[in-house]
Amino acid sequence: MKRLSKLTVSFLFFLVTIILSGCASFAGLRTPLYDGEPIVEHEEATALYKESKVIHDDFQEDYYRYPLSDSLFEESLDFTGKESIVLEGGNYVVGEEVEPGRVYLQGAESDFSPDMWIIHTAKMTVRDEEGVVTFENHFQDGNGVMTAVVDLREGDTIELSGNDPLVTVYYEDLTQMGEFIEEGQTALIAGHFEVGKHIEAGTYEWQNGSAPRTSELYHFKSDGETDVIELTTTNWSFMMTHEENDELYQLGYIGSEEHELNRRMIDAQSGASTIELANGDKLYIPMIYQIVFEKVD
Repeated sequence: MKRLSKLTVSFLFFLVTIILSGCASFAGLRTPLYDGEPIVEHEEATALYKESKVIHDDFQEDYYRYPLSDSLFEESLDFTGKESIVLEGGNYVVGEEVEPGRVYLQGAESDFSPDMWIIHTAKMTVRDEEGVVTFENHFQDGNGVMTAVVDLREGDTIELSGNDPLVTVYYEDLTQMGEFIEEGQTALIAGHFEVGKHIEAGTYEWQNGSAPRTSELYHFKSDGETDVIELTTTNWSFMMTHEENDELYQLGYIGSEEHELNRRMIDAQSGASTIELANGDKLYIPMIYQIVFEKVD
């Protein structure tokens, strides 16, 4: 039997350790425990997540770090072609210091060479006139996202903080995703998007993507409902297969409990996730480099 490389084994052990870190104990494969209490599967939530990675209504509040503005239901703005500006740390009012419109945001690159050591980090938070968040992003090389496309509406406020924060605001679309996608696919970066303007209506499978951490896609539907879709980085990069899980068990690297837990995790994560998009729907996607959709209907 082909043996796994030391690097693969090490990574799999790390992954299993992370998964098991929240589990206090197990009383056998049929009755896993968490903090001493038996885990009861929410079958409806599990089925929904397996199909589309949509979070069931009973658990959506856990995926909101703060309330999101109702303006995210509104029609998206257009690029105006106005001259770009550079924002430094501080607070800005859209319509006063910053022109309203659809904008492409670009964070400043850092220089980590010993003779330079110039570090730019920028946390940007945009709030509506009521003070409710419409967009938040951390601009930084490596640990953050460097680009986003956002609607800045009259009366919004922008707060920019961090270490020597610099964000350039362009009033034209500088997104270049062609090299990342194949024919029939659509790629989006972080920010705001409207179905019918920036992506066609239809049924999509999201194929792959990249992000500095697990993020979410907030799907604001034209009927006033909102779906929260979890964008886990395990779906986009390394994912253990059933064959690798079985081999780890057969080689004695993991026990029966870990083997069963891995099997359940693989089953939950396997298969392409689908999303139904209708004209007028809005998408808010924070903290991703890119996500690729392929239209299937």
